[in-house]
Amino acid sequence: TRRSSDLIGIRSGSDNGPVTIADVNLKFIWDVVSRIKIGDKGKAYVVDRSGYLVADPDIGLVLRKTNLSNLAHVQETNDAHAPIDSAMLSRDLGGQSVLASMAPIESLDWRVFVEQPVAEVTAKLNASILRTGLLLLAGLVISALGALALARGMARPIRTLSEGAQRIGQGNLDQRIEVRTGDELEALADRFNRMSSQLRESYAGLERKVEERTRELSDSLEQQTAISEILRVISSSPTDVQPVLDAVAERAAHLCNAPFARIMLVEGTLLVPAAEYWQGQLTERAHWERTTPVAVDRTSVTGRAAAERQTIHIADI
Repeated sequence: TRRSSDLIGIRSGSDNGPVTIADVNLKFIWDVVSRIKIGDKGKAYVVDRSGYLVADPDIGLVLRKTNLSNLAHVQETNDAHAPIDSAMLSRDLGGQSVLASMAPIESLDWRVFVEQPVAEVTAKLNASILRTGLLLLAGLVISALGALALARGMARPIRTLSEGAQRIGQGNLDQRIEVRTGDELEALADRFNRMSSQLRESYAGLERKVEERTRELSDSLEQQTAISEILRVISSSPTDVQPVLDAVAERAAHLCNAPFARIMLVEGTLLVPAAEYWQGQLTERAHWERTTPVAVDRTSVTGRAAAERQTIHIADI
């Protein structure tokens, strides 16, 4: 019942030819199959034509002349038409589910089986799937974080642009929009800044024009008011010219924003004082009647203005 060798007979030529018989030491085959490693728990073994175990890493099974012909994968390979390199699900001698594959040794009519527990195969597959899933999950998380950072990086300058545009719309043209992204958003912020600068210059020019126009209108209104007051004085004293001259002197001082105004009449080559307004009040008539007349020539500012019939401006009299 125990064996450590096997007799092998090979016929040469025809069916009636001589037969060569060899006594094979199975321990050498055991050395070969025991060195074959398939995973952690897989193994390789050799079965003869009758299904008896020829070589196995567990030599005790060989010595007990174990018959494996009842195993499904051994029965499957008895079919001459079965593919020699196919793998199939089966059960081993202990009833454990295994993945088995076979290769024949045709000269000896032996078959070499390789089997590995399905749990070990699926464990490696599951570990690979788990690693792949974790990598995909990590990639998704990193992508989401990158997208969030990118979105925040884009939203911040856009929000700055929006707030700046709102302030410009409210009339705050002195503020600048600061965006340092080095892309189209920064270029847009620069265009906003140039636009606000141009608007500020336009508003400043418009304000100057409004002030000038307002001043012109104010001067025109003052002139019209002065003329109306003078006309009122003329209508109230049609026979006495002195009140009219007094009114003209007073209105002239107000219109020119001057502390002093005097009306002088041309009499020949002289200018004779006729009315005078000084520091908010009319001067007594007796005073300007005693004032010395001024010659109509270039010896005085008053005479020069009358002689040249134009305004004479002296920066510091």
